[in-house]
Parts: sequence; structure tokens; C-alpha cells
Amino acid sequence: MKQTSTQTLLLELGCEELPAGSVAAMAQSLAAAVAELLQQSELLDTAASWRSYHTPRRLAVAVTGVRAQQPEQHITRRGPALTAAFAADGSATKAAEGFARSVGVTVAELKQLETDQGAWLMHEQQLPGRSLNELLQEALPDVLKQLPMPKTMRWGAYDLRFLRPLHWLLALHGQDVLPLQLAHLQAGRHSCGHRVHAAQKLSVNSADSYVEQLHQAFVLVDPVARKALIEQQIAAICKQIELQPHSETSASRAEYEALLDEVCELNEWPVALACAFDPDYLQLPDEVLSLSMRSHQKFFPLYDQHNHLAAQFIAVANLASSDPGQVIAGYQRVIEPRLSDAAFFWNKDRQQPLAAYAPRLDQISFQQQLGSVGDKARRMRALASWLAQQLQADTATCARAAELALCDLSTDMVGEFPELQGIMGRHYALASAEPDAVAAAIEQHYQPRGAGDSIAASLPGQCLAIAEKCDRLLGIFAAGKKPDGNKDPFALRRAALGLVRTLLECELRLNLDAMLQESANILQSQITVTPAVIAEAKQFILDRLQSWLEQQGIAVLSFRAVAAISNHDLLDMHHRTQALQSFADAKPEAAASLAAANKRVVNLFNKAGGHTVVSSDIDTSLFEATEEEVLFNRFEQVNAEVSSAVAAGDYPAALAQLATLQQPVDGFFDQVMVMTEDADVRHNRLTLLHKLRQLCNLFADIALLDQPAKG
Repeated sequence: MKQTSTQTLLLELGCEELPAGSVAAMAQSLAAAVAELLQQSELLDTAASWRSYHTPRRLAVAVTGVRAQQPEQHITRRGPALTAAFAADGSATKAAEGFARSVGVTVAELKQLETDQGAWLMHEQQLPGRSLNELLQEALPDVLKQLPMPKTMRWGAYDLRFLRPLHWLLALHGQDVLPLQLAHLQAGRHSCGHRVHAAQKLSVNSADSYVEQLHQAFVLVDPVARKALIEQQIAAICKQIELQPHSETSASRAEYEALLDEVCELNEWPVALACAFDPDYLQLPDEVLSLSMRSHQKFFPLYDQHNHLAAQFIAVANLASSDPGQVIAGYQRVIEPRLSDAAFFWNKDRQQPLAAYAPRLDQISFQQQLGSVGDKARRMRALASWLAQQLQADTATCARAAELALCDLSTDMVGEFPELQGIMGRHYALASAEPDAVAAAIEQHYQPRGAGDSIAASLPGQCLAIAEKCDRLLGIFAAGKKPDGNKDPFALRRAALGLVRTLLECELRLNLDAMLQESANILQSQITVTPAVIAEAKQFILDRLQSWLEQQGIAVLSFRAVAAISNHDLLDMHHRTQALQSFADAKPEAAASLAAANKRVVNLFNKAGGHTVVSSDIDTSLFEATEEEVLFNRFEQVNAEVSSAVAAGDYPAALAQLATLQQPVDGFFDQVMVMTEDADVRHNRLTLLHKLRQLCNLFADIALLDQPAKG
């Protein structure tokens, strides 16, 4: 059938200002849903493409290559089998008549479908394709309901629910308006320009002129172009005043990128302006000033060439003012009270040492069954001291840091800026003349704070980080509040992954079972921690380890093979899985052969009803085939070397020796009947295989490599 020509489809939803954290995801979801609908409805040509646009006041999608009408639809429905459709005398049964009624024809008008599997009644019909407008009208309400909105609202007397009130609907196919109706909104070609620079309604000529016409109305509707413009403006200002928008640390760069994304979603016509504040505020910690500017005002803090915070910042206005000096003065007035409050908190909090805030922690609830934050601090001190002994850290430093680690939660500064917990603890510890190592550990115990954050740099900081995360995990599991689906209010997944990363990236050898048991012993005074809870918490940690290793390129089967033999030392597990994966990648035939042989041994033992090795010795006089002797000799040669390599942690060397068993093992299974009728010979052969499997199991349960991976 001849296809109609294609045009660009444009849909725009106009609304009151959307939250910056929601608008991008909503726009992407809207565009993807509309494009999928058009694809499934056969309305797109092969070269079609789509783009999402958004500003705080609008969500839009433009799809090229869209037809106005579907092609004719050839619909085939299969009815009952002929044996059920007709009686012996050839008359139609109720099944045939019912099928005919359902498709609107008589039984005589039905066709027959014959296949190798049988024959059925069939109905075919050609239906005209539905229009683009009809399909969108039907689907649009459901599309809107599926957008990722944290919550919805109703307004006026309208039934429609959305994140913010909707004010207009633009729908164009090329130059033509699609007469869509959405609750109280009738689609047209009108949009709205900038609230200040182009407040009047804007008539969009066509879908293809949308971006340019909005630009003329002082709206940069393309978020990519809007973000690039903000970056260019910031770069130009920084070059002029010889400053930079972030320090050289990865955390500062990440904060800059996050703020850049947020500011992009807050503006339609961004104009960056250089501003300043009173240099006297530079006596405050950089983190306080930076957070106050970024979090509360959405300003970009600036740094000098030595990575020190400057008394200047960049604000991004949502208009091009004829008097930018007035706008700059307004921004500078706005930031003054915030910095003044921060200075007041800073000075007030330092009037007493950090340790003086500890008693207040008993008044802050951590979790109903686990007591107060003060209780948690005492548990952390006990576990951190134990960890210090295990990891050869300074016990006094770890104990003192644990005592003070949560004290800043009682300060006014952290009460106002919760994001500064730990950071202010370090500053207040130094102001209280605590040792540098104690102050550093206080801040580091929160690390890693997220996926992109670094781990604690010092050994005391690592001990505290592990202690806090272990106590939280085990305590919350014991309280019956483990994560459920996407709900993880205590951030236990992040805690477990942080624990895993700390142990692995710092190369810390620690017995996971012993640590969990010690933490359980400490918790027992407040809550019962059963062996089942400990096992569940351990598996939760191992699951995070598996996920982390998968991201490093380790196959699930490699992890499970190692975990089946050794699962108490995460660093050792890491080394084993790395070696096993490298072995499987470099020598796939040897790995497959050993895995198959080990699996076959398991099956043979199961078939034998559980073989018991009576003697540790193998009777070579019972060998009947050359392959038995060859395998035995090779086993004797590598046994000591593999055992020694595994004991020394040289896992690549152990696997290299095990790889030399490939040919003898293959030859044995090709030529030797293990389950022979002679009981002594059978027992001898099973004993040889048992020793072979024991040797392989020193490293990992290699038989598991020959199993299908399941989630």
C-alpha cells in the first residue's frame, strides 16, 4: 500500500514550574513513551528519530518521520479446531457459531487454516489504519500517568493529576494542529515564551520551527544547548577574573557538575553573573561556604589557583537584565544572611570542645530497638577497638575517634547543614586540639558517601568506616528492618557496598565471620542477634561483593565457585575470583575440562551413594589402564605445588598447575570405566577422583563453572 508522506510530530505540555530534580527524567520518559507508541503503531518511517526538550515550564518531544495515518491493518484471528467446529453430520457447533459472532460474520464466511499441527477456522479482514490523532488521543492520558513523578496533584475541578498544574497543550504534525483534548486543555499551536522577555502567547508555525521560535522568545528549550551556554558563560567569567569553578579534587568537580545540571533545569534563558561576598567570611571552613552557596542559593563557588575558596561566586539569572548591577546586588544581599548564620554557628559551636557534645547524643534516637545515637557511638567504639587489633591500627586513635565521630550531630552547624556531618566533626576536633589522625578518622568514617566517592584514606578512618557500617547492617537486620524492594531507609545497600569497597580497595585482610560475631556480641545488650540474622547479614554483604565484582568483569560463576569454598575473607575472595576469571579467559579449554571433570566426579559420587575413602593411599597395583597411572602420576607431581601455592595465596600459580591436569583427566574419563563391577578397582578409582576433587577444592569449587548461571 502507498504510504502517506511523513512530517515531524511535536507535543508540548506547558505547566507551572517543575522541580529541577524531576523535569529531565519526565521529559525523557515522555519522549520515549511517545516514540514507542508511534513505532508500535507503524507510524514511523525507517529514518525516524526523536528528541526531548524541557525547561522548568514545559515538557516537549519532537519525532521526525511520522505518518498521519496507519497503513491498512490485516487482522487474522484463529478460531476453534475443525474437529470442534463441526459435528459428524457437518453442522456447525456452538463453538463455531460463537466464533463467527465474535468476528461479525456467518460460519459460511469463515475460512480454514491448515498447518502441520492441524486445521482451524480462521477469519481475515482488512481494516483501515487509525489516524495519528486518534491514537494519541487514546494513549496520552496513560502516557502521562506513567511519567516518573514523585507525587501528583489536582487543581480546580479537573480530574487530571500531574506534578504541577497544566496550562497549555501544543500538538503539531508538520504545520497542522492535532485536535487533541486533554482534560480541560484543547491542543493548539500556541506556546509561551519567557515570562519577562516574551510574556505574550507564541504561535508556533510548524513542528520544525519550534526550537528556533522559542529561542526568539527567549527560551532555550534544548537542555543540551542550555547547559553548554551556562558552561561557556562561567568559563568566560572565570577567565576574566582568573578563578575557577571548582577545586582540583574529584569531589569538588562532582559537586560542580551536579550544580550545573540543577541550574540548567532552573532556567529558560540563563545569564551568568559574577558576584562577591565579604572576605571576612573566608575564616569559615571552605565546605561551609561552598555548601551554603550551592545548596541554598544555587550559586557556583569560585576557587583560586591554589584551590582556596575565593570571596566571589557566580549566580545564574533567568533573564537578561538591562541593569545587571541591580541583579548582582540582589544576589549579594541574599547570600549575606546565610553566611552570617553560618559564621554564628561556627563561632558558637567552638565555644566548647567537641567531646562536650557527646552527652547530647543520648537524646537523639537512632532506631527504636537500637537505642540512641549515643548507644551507637559506644558500640562503634567497642567494635573499632576490636578492628584496630585485627588490622594493626592504633587502638587509642580508633577508640578516641569513635567516641567523637558522631558528636557533631549535636552541633548547630550540622543541624542547619546535615550534609556537613563528619566534615564539621573534623574541623571541631582540630579546634579542640585533638590529634590530626583522630580528626581525619572522624570525617573519613562516612566514606564512601556514594558510588563516586573515595574510601577512607587512613587506617583509623577505615576501622571506623567498617565499624559504623557493620553495626548499622547487623543492627538493622536484627531489628527486622532489612531493605524491601526499592525501600532502603537506612541505606544498607550503600553501607554494605562501602564496607566491601573499603576492605578490597584498602587490601585489608579481615575475617568477616569473626567481625559479624563480634558486632553481634556488642549488640546483644540492646537487641538479640541470632545466628540466622548473622547469616542473613553476611549473605547481604556477599551479594554486594558479587555485584561489585561483576562490574569489574568477574563472571557470576567464577564468584560462586570461590564463594562455595571460601567466603569469610573478602579480599582473599577477590584475589581468587580474579585469578579464576583470568584463568578461564586465558585458557578456556583447560577451565572447561577441569570444570566438567569435577562435575562428573560429583555425579559419580552421588551415583555411588556417597563414596567413603577408607584409606588415604591409592593402590597402584589395582590400576588396569595406562590412563589411571598417567593421571595418578600427574596428580602426585602437582599436589604439593598446588597446596603450597594456595597456602601462599599465589592463586595464578595454583591454577597453572591445575591446568596441567587437563589432558590426563580427559584421557582418564575417555578410557576408564569408573563404576566397574570389581568393588576394589571401583573404590580405588573413586578414591583417586576424590583426591583430585579435594585438590581442586583447595582453590574453588570448580565444578560450579560447568553450571548455568542463574540470577
